[in-house]
Amino acid sequence: MFEITKIVAEILGLEYLQLFQKTRKREIVEARQIAMFVASTQIKTLSLSKIGEYYNKDHATVIHALKTVNNLCETDHLFKGKVDQAIVKYNLIEANRIVYIAHPISNDIQGNIEKILAIVKQINLEEKNVSPFVPYLADVLALDDTIPEHRKKGISNNVAYLKSGIVSEIRVYGDFISKGVAEEIAIAREFKIPVVYKTKLN
Repeated sequence: MFEITKIVAEILGLEYLQLFQKTRKREIVEARQIAMFVASTQIKTLSLSKIGEYYNKDHATVIHALKTVNNLCETDHLFKGKVDQAIVKYNLIEANRIVYIAHPISNDIQGNIEKILAIVKQINLEEKNVSPFVPYLADVLALDDTIPEHRKKGISNNVAYLKSGIVSEIRVYGDFISKGVAEEIAIAREFKIPVVYKTKLN
């Protein structure tokens, strides 16, 4: 749903968070309806209720959206072109998803780097449609985490990556949530990036 929302917003010239607004503005309602339609046709495991829940809408609103989009696709070629474009872009992204790996670094920096590299290796070898993304590793190696200015710069870099829209999902690893990981999760929630917890936390 996150990817579809981003794609539809981009095609229609909107900020993707606008699709979650409570408004009757035609361009936003239309964009949300297209996103619901694409989700229902491309993600077969999603129920209409789950699609509605994602946008804080009920089941009946989703059914209305699907009918509206179907009708407009039959009568408006420009509109249909936007829907088709969204479907094509979504399928291209799903073929190679960028997944941000969130893992604690502090305390045992070298040990945690080794764990992160093992996770990256496993994903690369086992998940052909996923590109693991660990941009903060370069900062960890180049900067000194014990110096507040260095840490602040590293965190601001992470914020920029997450806000850029290139990340499809955040996966949280490790046996505890560090301050840095907590900040990454908070940004993900703010921007509605899916967060998947991959290890059991203490």
